[in-house]
Amino acid sequence: MQRTSLLLLLIFISIATTVRSQTTSLKPSPEIQKLHAFLGHWNGEGEVKSGPWGPEHKVTTDETVEMILGGFFLQIRGTVREPFREVLWIVGYDPLNKNYPATRYAGDGSITTGTLAVDGSTWTFASAGKVSVAGKQYLIRQTMTLAADLRSWTEKRELSEDGNTWITIAEAKATKIESTTKE
Repeated sequence: MQRTSLLLLLIFISIATTVRSQTTSLKPSPEIQKLHAFLGHWNGEGEVKSGPWGPEHKVTTDETVEMILGGFFLQIRGTVREPFREVLWIVGYDPLNKNYPATRYAGDGSITTGTLAVDGSTWTFASAGKVSVAGKQYLIRQTMTLAADLRSWTEKRELSEDGNTWITIAEAKATKIESTTKE
């Protein structure tokens, strides 16, 4: 009985050591490296167009972007002012579907999921389903274009009821004010 227990313990230790050595050698894919363009601290300003969600108004943003969980995910923590709202984005890379799944959590309790697609310096977020905006259900599309020097970007946010006709609800720009040390 003791020999069997000892043998099982040795097998378990061997398997655990093998699994640990395999997981510690994992490194983020080159696709994850593309997300590094967003790393740093960003300040932004923009304008929300008037619509069922309210009157036209200016917004300012403050975002800190860093890699988390061993460098496999991008985290964006930010605040939007006018009105004040905290937001948290988590973005990763899905090698099976060859896209960037993204989830946005907002201080108003809303959650938006979707995917990011990249085409050169243009990143487009498309919601996976409809979200409620001012009591109506819409798809969301957010297009960001990074400047060649990776120090600024422009953004356009759009809503659609049917996925065919899109209306611009906001436009913004942001500037990187400092890089993170985790680049």
